[in-house]
Amino acid sequence: MFAQVIRFKVKPDAWEAIRQLDERWQVEQASKAPGFRGSYILREKGSPNGCIMVVLFENEQLARQNSDRPDTNRWYQMMLEQIEGQPEFIDTDVFRSYLV
Repeated sequence: MFAQVIRFKVKPDAWEAIRQLDERWQVEQASKAPGFRGSYILREKGSPNGCIMVVLFENEQLARQNSDRPDTNRWYQMMLEQIEGQPEFIDTDVFRSYLV
Protein backbone atom coordinates (compact mmCIF):
# COMPACT_ATOMS: atom_id res chain seq x y z
CA MET A 1 0.00 0.00 0.00
CA PHE A 2 1.12 3.56 -0.76
CA ALA A 3 0.28 6.63 1.32
CA GLN A 4 0.74 10.21 0.31
CA VAL A 5 1.10 12.54 3.28
CA ILE A 6 0.26 16.18 2.58
CA ARG A 7 1.00 18.85 5.16
CA PHE A 8 -0.23 22.44 4.95
CA LYS A 9 -1.74 25.38 6.85
CA VAL A 10 -5.45 26.03 6.43
CA LYS A 11 -6.43 29.68 6.00
CA PRO A 12 -8.28 31.15 8.98
CA ASP A 13 -11.92 30.08 8.94
CA ALA A 14 -11.41 27.69 5.98
CA TRP A 15 -11.79 24.35 7.83
CA GLU A 16 -15.42 24.08 6.79
CA ALA A 17 -14.49 24.67 3.14
CA ILE A 18 -11.81 21.93 3.39
CA ARG A 19 -14.38 19.54 4.88
CA GLN A 20 -16.89 20.34 2.12
CA LEU A 21 -14.28 19.86 -0.60
CA ASP A 22 -13.34 16.48 0.87
CA GLU A 23 -16.95 15.34 1.15
CA ARG A 24 -17.64 16.47 -2.41
CA TRP A 25 -14.55 14.62 -3.65
CA GLN A 26 -15.68 11.45 -1.88
CA VAL A 27 -19.07 11.58 -3.60
CA GLU A 28 -17.91 12.69 -7.05
CA GLN A 29 -14.40 11.28 -7.46
CA ALA A 30 -13.45 8.55 -4.97
CA SER A 31 -14.96 5.76 -7.05
CA LYS A 32 -13.15 7.06 -10.17
CA ALA A 33 -9.72 7.50 -8.58
CA PRO A 34 -7.41 4.64 -9.59
CA GLY A 35 -6.39 2.57 -6.56
CA PHE A 36 -7.88 4.94 -3.98
CA ARG A 37 -8.43 3.20 -0.63
CA GLY A 38 -9.26 6.01 1.80
CA SER A 39 -8.03 9.14 3.47
CA TYR A 40 -7.66 10.99 6.74
CA ILE A 41 -7.69 14.73 7.40
CA LEU A 42 -5.88 15.47 10.66
CA ARG A 43 -5.90 18.78 12.57
CA GLU A 44 -2.61 19.41 14.32
CA LYS A 45 -3.09 20.11 18.02
CA GLY A 46 0.16 22.03 18.47
CA SER A 47 0.01 24.16 15.33
CA PRO A 48 -2.84 26.60 14.70
CA ASN A 49 -4.44 25.73 11.37
CA GLY A 50 -1.93 22.94 10.80
CA CYS A 51 -3.35 20.11 8.70
CA ILE A 52 -2.05 16.73 7.61
CA MET A 53 -3.85 14.67 4.99
CA VAL A 54 -3.06 10.99 4.55
CA VAL A 55 -4.34 9.54 1.28
CA LEU A 56 -4.12 5.78 0.78
CA PHE A 57 -3.72 3.99 -2.57
CA GLU A 58 -3.13 0.39 -3.61
CA ASN A 59 0.29 1.37 -4.97
CA GLU A 60 2.38 4.33 -6.10
CA GLN A 61 1.68 3.81 -9.81
CA LEU A 62 -2.08 4.11 -9.29
CA ALA A 63 -1.56 7.15 -7.07
CA ARG A 64 0.40 8.80 -9.90
CA GLN A 65 -2.36 7.94 -12.37
CA ASN A 66 -4.83 9.63 -10.05
CA SER A 67 -2.60 12.70 -9.74
CA ASP A 68 -2.55 12.99 -13.54
CA ARG A 69 -6.35 13.08 -13.85
CA PRO A 70 -7.85 16.47 -14.83
CA ASP A 71 -10.55 16.04 -12.15
CA THR A 72 -7.89 15.56 -9.47
CA ASN A 73 -6.05 18.65 -10.65
CA ARG A 74 -9.25 20.74 -10.54
CA TRP A 75 -9.91 19.60 -6.96
CA TYR A 76 -6.30 20.38 -6.02
CA GLN A 77 -6.65 23.93 -7.37
CA MET A 78 -9.79 24.42 -5.25
CA MET A 79 -7.91 23.17 -2.21
CA LEU A 80 -5.03 25.59 -2.85
CA GLU A 81 -7.52 28.45 -2.50
CA GLN A 82 -8.19 27.33 1.09
CA ILE A 83 -4.59 26.99 2.30
CA GLU A 84 -1.62 29.24 2.97
CA GLY A 85 1.43 28.72 0.79
CA GLN A 86 2.30 25.47 -0.92
CA PRO A 87 1.62 22.07 0.63
CA GLU A 88 4.42 19.67 1.48
CA PHE A 89 4.05 16.22 -0.14
CA ILE A 90 5.67 13.16 1.43
CA ASP A 91 5.40 9.87 -0.47
CA THR A 92 5.48 6.77 1.72
CA ASP A 93 5.06 3.03 1.53
CA VAL A 94 2.88 1.59 4.26
CA PHE A 95 5.31 -0.57 6.19
CA ARG A 96 2.70 -1.85 8.64
CA SER A 97 -0.87 -0.98 9.58
CA TYR A 98 -3.21 -2.00 12.32
CA LEU A 99 -6.79 -0.81 12.66
CA VAL A 100 -9.34 -2.14 15.11
